[in-house]
Amino acid sequence: MKRCPYCVEKMQDPAVVCPHCGRDVPRLGELVEGELVTGAPSFLSPGKKAAFIFAALAILVLASSGWLYVLYYMKAAGTNFQTMEATRSAQSVDLAMSQSERTAIAGTQQAQQTQMADSASLLATIDAMRANDQAKDMTATAEMQLALSHQTKLCKEGIGLDWDYTNNETISDQLRTFVENLGGKTTKATYILPWNVPYLAIHQFANKYIFWFIVYFEKDGTDFNNSIYWVEMNCFLDYR
Repeated sequence: MKRCPYCVEKMQDPAVVCPHCGRDVPRLGELVEGELVTGAPSFLSPGKKAAFIFAALAILVLASSGWLYVLYYMKAAGTNFQTMEATRSAQSVDLAMSQSERTAIAGTQQAQQTQMADSASLLATIDAMRANDQAKDMTATAEMQLALSHQTKLCKEGIGLDWDYTNNETISDQLRTFVENLGGKTTKATYILPWNVPYLAIHQFANKYIFWFIVYFEKDGTDFNNSIYWVEMNCFLDYR
């Protein structure tokens, strides 16, 4: 069986005239409407081929346009979501800083009052000791303690805070809360024991800022028992 190159209907292989359209069937190698007749079957007429190609191109263009619109919409929605998250994060940081400033002011006032009271108490002790000739050594010790109290710088941000020195984990949890009140959610929290000294630890935290703290745990024969030194601010959050 073969097909007529004009009406594409089936006919017998020996036929020289199409029984459907009545046109002469060309021989192999002849041109029919600008196309070379071959032995391969043709299922579409030239007009139908052009229409089919045009329809396929139209479908391809429409599908591409649809995907481009979907991608543009997804990108625009993602940009809007990121902008909203950034605005919300900035507002949270501003609120945390405002609360921290109010707490710092109140803590500074309390620290000044406490320092004045401690200094007055130590001065009174020194005066009483000086009145006793047998207490010269104790007087010298009290004077040294008074000088040390003036040299030790306390961080205003740490005034009024209570610290749990059970171990490094409890201190790390409290320091994490402290830095998050200043700079937002913590992205890094680590600590090390330098020189494998069990009563000394260095804690590092990162969020909007970088924080370093040196923690001294209670041990006989050391000057810093249960104390926390804030490296960046060059002051003590807690000093005992």
